[in-house]
Amino acid sequence: MLEVLDGERLVEQAYQLKKVYESNEVKVHTLICKRDNPYPNLLFLRDLLWATPEGVILCRPASQQRAGEERLVARTLSEIGIPIVMSIKGDGVFEGADALWLNSETVILGTGFRTNDKGGRQIENFLSDLGVKTIKIQLKKGVQHLLGVMNFLTEDVIVLNDNKAPENLENILLDHGYKVVRLTNEEEINNSRGMNFVNLGNKKILMPTGAHKLKECFQTNGCEVVECDISEYLKAGGGIGCLTGILYRR
Repeated sequence: MLEVLDGERLVEQAYQLKKVYESNEVKVHTLICKRDNPYPNLLFLRDLLWATPEGVILCRPASQQRAGEERLVARTLSEIGIPIVMSIKGDGVFEGADALWLNSETVILGTGFRTNDKGGRQIENFLSDLGVKTIKIQLKKGVQHLLGVMNFLTEDVIVLNDNKAPENLENILLDHGYKVVRLTNEEEINNSRGMNFVNLGNKKILMPTGAHKLKECFQTNGCEVVECDISEYLKAGGGIGCLTGILYRR
């Protein structure tokens, strides 16, 4: 359930999250906005950029309310020296949380609520020029992003949201050599955003505090868990995976 945010507490949590990342050897850049920033959803950077080995694709959010956020992201990317290799054009819409790298040669792309066919086709064409295959799947009605359906627990284990996964998705992942763990704890998935974690590499993830059963499940499946309090971000409907934009992809 969405709630009114405590702005000062949100900033405190943002900088605490930055410290946690840095303590786990992740380099962090922050996008700083003025107090009169007209883009409250800018918090969720995962939607606004998508990293490839050649550089970053600048996304175009589906919601008209978010129009203009990409300009602030483009400016920040320029300031920190990250190349923009492509922007979504025309009537296409694409959000970064709808595309995930299965391996260096394969991307899985979800279309539906936030990414349309025109945007997906632009991504597919770009990746084809890199020699990368795109597997497109239609997300279920009401599902916002592919990231809400699947996430990478380790280099060989993927967790699936049992309630939101399309029927063919598990077989696709199995065919690519992954072990699949289906998650059914809707309370901790939806309210604690326990599945909305970031993989830190070396069988370690960073997840929100409070999802105790999911944490135990992840540990049982061979993953070390680092936690961080993002309770103010949860009030806005997103987790650590949503608010983190990935800038570099090997």
